[in-house]
Amino acid sequence: MIREWVRSRRGYRPAAFWEGRSRDLIDTYDHPETWPTRGWLRADAEDVTVPALLRLYGCSTVLVPGAGSGRQYDYLEGFEVVGFDISKTLVAECRRRYPAIPTERAEVVGCERFGTFDAVVTSAVLAHVPPAEIEQAVASVQAAATKLIVIREYTQVGAEADYQTAHDYGTLFAGWRTMHRETTDERAGYLAELIAFAPRVT
Repeated sequence: MIREWVRSRRGYRPAAFWEGRSRDLIDTYDHPETWPTRGWLRADAEDVTVPALLRLYGCSTVLVPGAGSGRQYDYLEGFEVVGFDISKTLVAECRRRYPAIPTERAEVVGCERFGTFDAVVTSAVLAHVPPAEIEQAVASVQAAATKLIVIREYTQVGAEADYQTAHDYGTLFAGWRTMHRETTDERAGYLAELIAFAPRVT
């Protein structure tokens, strides 16, 4: 079930916001050459590193929150993938392009309902979770992953916006070990990092 969040002073409702942007997002996903002018995350920063990390940690099943139009599915070829997105239009596009990959409409909070996976991979997803919900969202991601969580998220934003927040992922994932961390994008006060976390051995 999709909830209509209202968490900011200007009424950011994630489901409505991303559905409203869905057609533009699909077009932009298909034209990565335009991403720098839009200030988007660099298109090719995950393609080699993420699959290598998944193989290194013995992952074969992957959950993809915020699947968009399925961009991550291309570089996750060879893994058993399940995805979801908050926008019904983006889900429909994923299903059209990748009919063999199960893609559902859902939000990050509660994603453990899909079951457990070796890994969870997010890209510019947690940054769009309102601050009041981020701890619950991270707990859901942790509950869904058994071996690895790979995120590529803004850790610094140059200008305040209702729809994105630079959360403190080091604190949010404090119960997990940081296995990899690199800067993938840096511009005018914005910083995006690719970070991999693994459960602590008890």
